[in-house]
Amino acid sequence: MSSSFKDLLKDKSLFREEAYIAGRWTGSTKKIDVTNPANGQVIGTVPALGRAETADAIKSAETAQKQWAATPAKQRGQILRRWFELMMEHQDDLGRIMTAEQGKPMARALLNSSLKRHAASMARPSPLLGRMPASLQSNNRSALSLPSRLGIFRMR
Repeated sequence: MSSSFKDLLKDKSLFREEAYIAGRWTGSTKKIDVTNPANGQVIGTVPALGRAETADAIKSAETAQKQWAATPAKQRGQILRRWFELMMEHQDDLGRIMTAEQGKPMARALLNSSLKRHAASMARPSPLLGRMPASLQSNNRSALSLPSRLGIFRMR
């Protein structure tokens, strides 16, 4: 059934039924169906990966995060900006995919895509890093802007 859903997309290369691990697309002979929660229709599959692939994904994500953190802020901003531009270029297809896999209304899925612009803008250095904004110094409020690099992370 995934081919019929894929046929709805302008750019069919956006619909992948593999996992992206360590810079390469990885598949498996075992598959897990991805269904549209709104109607139960199978829209695609994902590989059923095991412990070894999961460990590889975690290890490569940790390595990628260190590389990302070492990348200058200006370059990270350029990368995130290009990512945003690609998402805007393909927002109709991405909205269709998100709508089908999450059961969200299309307008909400497109809104999520536009939120990525905010993430891209966060890669630029801020003059407030490590200082309290003047607007928060009054009224007994306290806030502190701390430097933080965006990137791949793992929760423990």
